[in-house]
Amino acid sequence: MILMASLTAGAWAGPTAVNWIPIADVIKHREVAISQYWYGTERHIDQRWYPGWSVQVGLGNRIEGGLDHDYLGNAVGNVKLSLLEGHPKVPNAALAVGVMNWSGKVVDPYVVGRFDLKGLRLHGGWVRTGGASRLMAGMDFPITGSITGMVDGYTGPGSLWWIGASGNIDAIPGLNVWAGAGIPGRRSDGTQFGVVIGYFFRL
Repeated sequence: MILMASLTAGAWAGPTAVNWIPIADVIKHREVAISQYWYGTERHIDQRWYPGWSVQVGLGNRIEGGLDHDYLGNAVGNVKLSLLEGHPKVPNAALAVGVMNWSGKVVDPYVVGRFDLKGLRLHGGWVRTGGASRLMAGMDFPITGSITGMVDGYTGPGSLWWIGASGNIDAIPGLNVWAGAGIPGRRSDGTQFGVVIGYFFRL
């Protein structure tokens, strides 16, 4: 997904992201992102597609938080705090910290940064998830019109690298569609697929 005109948002579950890894940007004060998503794995592993919904809200231009739900009674939360964005000395960089996949005592903390180049944004950081500390890396770039391409992933056991694209639906301002595929580090885990329809507005 794309937030407003420039921020890339996640495939499912969690804070604004590239495809999977969080980005250092936060959605602005009183901005809201709601989405419906579907994800699945190669048919020889699992023939089902799993739906879910999410909502993300920005507060004070420094904080965003949200909730994801899978329609089966399982919900996870996330919170992100912007530490640096738009500083005069580093106007093309940003830094944030946050937690995602928050359910009870289970939580995945992370630190992530962003650096802008001409026609390319680079993302990277650290996350502890799945019982391991991992490095995250990604990039997003314009393809054509409102369509943005995205590549990202994380290292360590069960690593997964995503390739996706997102675009706005011009006929309905605020509506956005994302689709992507996740390629596992272990081939036996199977390629994953996802589709997200998102809508963005200001309260």
